[in-house]
Amino acid sequence: AFVAIGGVGFAFAGGGQAGPAKKRVQTVAGNRGAARKASAIEMAALKRKQSTQEALKELTLSEKQSRKRRVSIKGQIAQAGLTISLTQYWMMAAGLGAILAIGGLLVGGAKFGLIAAVAGGFVGTLGLPRWILGMFVSGRQKKFSNQLADAIDIIVRGVKSGLPLNQCLRIIAAETPEPLRTEFQQLVDSQAMGMPLESGLQRMYDHMPLPEVNFFSI
Repeated sequence: AFVAIGGVGFAFAGGGQAGPAKKRVQTVAGNRGAARKASAIEMAALKRKQSTQEALKELTLSEKQSRKRRVSIKGQIAQAGLTISLTQYWMMAAGLGAILAIGGLLVGGAKFGLIAAVAGGFVGTLGLPRWILGMFVSGRQKKFSNQLADAIDIIVRGVKSGLPLNQCLRIIAAETPEPLRTEFQQLVDSQAMGMPLESGLQRMYDHMPLPEVNFFSI
């Protein structure tokens, strides 16, 4: 009887000691699982950070290329929405320069006529046309920026109602005023010719180098 009672007591004592040991094993296993989960979260955050950095590099490169295009007169003509060629632009600039040179020659007289003619020809050929072209570009970009919110609203409503994105772009190209109509019509035409949407939006950003267009493209 004594041995039996002692065995029962030892069994209960051993069972009481096994409980904390089991809890310690579960705690260690839980810590390992939490560490693995934290490591996975850190890896995902690192991947997101790397992809964000790559996207920022691409945007920076695209912005530099767009700035180079904006410096050229041909790019400014496209941004202004004019249908003239580069040759026609220089012909008109040369004609304006000749008119101002003749006017300076007549106004300056015999003493300052040559200087006035050279100054008038320089301003009329290189200065005044670029200034007028810049005014056209700024005005068109301002109109486009004010109208872009309406285009985004049309896209949001169309997608919510079940229309495909291409159909929403066609609606904008058909029913909105200028210059929004022309830019989205070029986007629709480029898609019809097989150009990817990303490339078409890049062309739109080249014509309208605005932060709003860049965010819209993204």
